Amino acid sequence: MDKMPRLLDLDLLNAFVVIADCGSLSAAAPRLCRSQSAVSEQVRKLEFICGLPLFTRGKMGVSLTPAGERLLVHARQMLAMSDAAYRDMQGTQLTGDLHLAITDYFRPRALPGIIKRVRDQFPRLHLHVSVRKSAAIEAQAGNSDYDIGLSMTILDKRVFPGAKLLISQ
Repeated sequence: MDKMPRLLDLDLLNAFVVIADCGSLSAAAPRLCRSQSAVSEQVRKLEFICGLPLFTRGKMGVSLTPAGERLLVHARQMLAMSDAAYRDMQGTQLTGDLHLAITDYFRPRALPGIIKRVRDQFPRLHLHVSVRKSAAIEAQAGNSDYDIGLSMTILDKRVFPGAKLLISQ
């Protein structure tokens, strides 16, 4: 008799993705509204189901194993499909045009992946992204050609000791 295949639980996959994005169980715990030990237990369960280690644990947090890298691709797709199915059942598909202005300092290497995930989750949404300087985004707020602007400003040098604080009068 064949053994019944194990199913991947969406809650476990969600925890896995959040941990991978955060880089540590302790950073992921508040985002998951769970204790660090509960998050650790979720990882243990998922690794048991997969039969492989998914993370390498170290002093600086966790990193994905090759199996974890492969699972991350599937997990993101499965979670996006689950979200899309739920939105479809609720009749809440986003449609139309969304214009984003994003500062050139905002995770430049991660930006293409973020945009792809938004497009995958909201296929009827036409996303228009422009990369601009933070000062330009802030100066055009309210009278602009974008719906959402993401800029970065250093407010206090004590928070970022190595940063230069520019003050204009």
